[in-house]
Amino acid sequence: GAGRLMDKNGDEAPVAFDVSVYAMVNRLIWITDKKILGANFGMDLLVPIVRTDLKVGAMADDQFGLGDLYLEPFLLAWHGPRYDVGFGVSFFLPTGQYDVAEPASAGQDFFTTMITFGPTFYLDAAKQWSFSILGRYEINGEKGETKVKPGQDIVLEWGLAKNVAKVWDIGISGYYVGQLTDDSGTGATWDTSV
Repeated sequence: GAGRLMDKNGDEAPVAFDVSVYAMVNRLIWITDKKILGANFGMDLLVPIVRTDLKVGAMADDQFGLGDLYLEPFLLAWHGPRYDVGFGVSFFLPTGQYDVAEPASAGQDFFTTMITFGPTFYLDAAKQWSFSILGRYEINGEKGETKVKPGQDIVLEWGLAKNVAKVWDIGISGYYVGQLTDDSGTGATWDTSV
């Protein structure tokens, strides 16, 4: 959950804010015996079930349902003695319920194409210590109800981990999300120069 809302300057906005999100994301993955450029070829599908409880000022909304499906029909994975590298092309499909009057909707109401690339390096021969960095580039489509096309995003995720008992990875992780282009579309009525 989260309890603070920040303004564009990074200062806490003077409004009561509370959000809790629970998501159970079921992942179906299939890695084939087929090799492309020396990598294993595969595909996967994520099926999220989402519950969101949102309160902003006097407004409150609570929704539960199927979120947007994630389909990755093209996934390549290279494996070496001290590294793994992944590359994929995937899509978020606007299958989740969305209503502009329900801000806690499980769906986002737009199609996204995402390109993913990143390595994991094993810092010792036993593969007990690892460092990963993953980059994602998102190209968003227009929201059907509001006619706003969200700008393109870049997401960087990283992690340093220690494997314990060949079952758990314990460590630290972080991420960065940046919007590279302005929102557009006939429904984008705000001043993007501010």
